[in-house]
Amino acid sequence: SNAEILANVPHKKMEDMSVVYRMLVDEGPASDDGRATVLVTNNLLDQFGITAEQLHADAMENAPELKPAVIQGMSEIMMEMMGREQAMEMGIPEMDPADEMMFVASTPDRIHGAGVIAYQEFMDQAAEKLGGDFFILPSSIHEILLVRDDGETNADTLRDMVQEVNETQVSPEEKLTDNVYHYDSKEHVFELAEKFEARQFNLEESTDRENEKDS
Repeated sequence: SNAEILANVPHKKMEDMSVVYRMLVDEGPASDDGRATVLVTNNLLDQFGITAEQLHADAMENAPELKPAVIQGMSEIMMEMMGREQAMEMGIPEMDPADEMMFVASTPDRIHGAGVIAYQEFMDQAAEKLGGDFFILPSSIHEILLVRDDGETNADTLRDMVQEVNETQVSPEEKLTDNVYHYDSKEHVFELAEKFEARQFNLEESTDRENEKDS
């Protein structure tokens, strides 16, 4: 759906998503946090006199410093939004991070925060926070949801949830994708959840065959 835009901007593929680059511009107090961003186009890249590779390298170095990744438990987010007292009245418990199943990842200003998934250290930072493997749900271009992989979570169920939210709650210009992803913290592999499940299935089949041979 973004093919026309991508034809005119430098980008890198990340599974079925595309990583684009934005230049941070100081606009003073006019904007919410005193800053605004401009999408880097091929024309701007020519004016800068740098390659797409250099742009990517610079972004990977600067973005985590300018807009660091922030990972918070869902109950913590709800407490911030509603206030502790109101959240408790609505039955939202104040949970220990170790007991949280779902987390929100974004940037401090929560603008274009989904880009944190492209940060070099993000996946391993998230794995440490969540205590192992996890699923990634693209909430919007502004944030992503992380769900612990407890061995029982069904990727199809998560995918249905993402699709329903995209259709009913997310505006088309802020939609990221309908797919769900997975991070294997042991193998350090980020991939579509369906690829992870296929890989696990093949591994189980291979193990079964080895066990049959041993028998």
